Amino acid sequence: MLKCFFIAVILIYIAPVSAQQIISSAHKDGVSIRGLSILDDNNAWISGSKGTVAYTNDAGKSWNWLQVPQYENRDFRDIELLDEHTVLIMAIDTPAVILRTDDKGLHWNKVLEDKRSGMFLDAMSFNGKKAVVVGDPIEGQFYISTSNNYGKTWKAAKQTSVNTGGCFASSGTNVAWRNNDFYTVTGGKNSELLLRNHGLSIPITRGKETTGQIPSHLTQTKKQK
Repeated sequence: MLKCFFIAVILIYIAPVSAQQIISSAHKDGVSIRGLSILDDNNAWISGSKGTVAYTNDAGKSWNWLQVPQYENRDFRDIELLDEHTVLIMAIDTPAVILRTDDKGLHWNKVLEDKRSGMFLDAMSFNGKKAVVVGDPIEGQFYISTSNNYGKTWKAAKQTSVNTGGCFASSGTNVAWRNNDFYTVTGGKNSELLLRNHGLSIPITRGKETTGQIPSHLTQTKKQK
């Protein structure tokens, strides 16, 4: 419900903005919003093109817009809000970068970078202090890195899937957690549900770059007797 509320705020308040940093709209001329993370009824962050992020701490009545220095030409496709001051943003495409702030955007630290050609991160997701970021196949394998300390440091995970598709850059919605395991869904020529380094083919429309799965959600079901 909270996410739906903030999306409504973003879509409804399309008023022209001034040069002021704090404005009454979740819209900024020339900026495409790509990521959304909600902490509670009052606090949320959004991210988008031109190295831009914005946050509200009054349920969307006003937004504070920031442009991250040296990233003016990058898109922040996903964002994760851990508390009122701690935020991580994911930049595409090459080099792949994740930035973290512990002071509400005053300073940003680079906590992940991969300069390999073809790097394209799609989504990141947190489960307590654990986190995962996934990306399109690189050197024949899906890209997966994990963190066990709230995204302060990251470690590449071994991935054996030979899926010939990719993930959609869907604002973090194609990764889901169940207990301590993370899942991600893919599309393209093949459609799979990936559990760590295992792939399960899914009977869904496939065969083209624009086909496959975008969002994922896991639900606990009872075993039938």
